[in-house]
This record gives sequence, C-alpha cells and structure tokens, in this order.
Amino acid sequence: MADPHSISVRYFAAAADVSGCRSEVVAISPDNTLAELVAVLVGRYGPEMERVLSVSAFLV
Repeated sequence: MADPHSISVRYFAAAADVSGCRSEVVAISPDNTLAELVAVLVGRYGPEMERVLSVSAFLV
C-alpha cells in the first residue's frame, strides 16, 4: 500500500454538527476511494454520520 497522504475534509450543516468541527485533516492512502473515506468517517463518528453522508454531496 502507498504511504498515507493528508487530505482536508470540510463539513457543512448536519455533518459539521455530527463531527463537532468544520474541517479536519484525514490521513488516507492515495489509492483509497471515496467509499473508503466515508467508511473512515463513519468509523470515527458513528451511525449518525453514516445517515448524514448517505444523503450528502461530495466535492473532490
């Protein structure tokens, strides 16, 4: 697997409420998919974040 890289994740509205922050830096491998990033965030913030992200738009 490639070395992890840092990406900036910005949260708005309900996602910001669930995470408790407006943005954070997440270490993720460059070959990871958006679905894998979502899994990391759901693992970090739980089922409420899963509900929010299931109806969210993503800007990459």
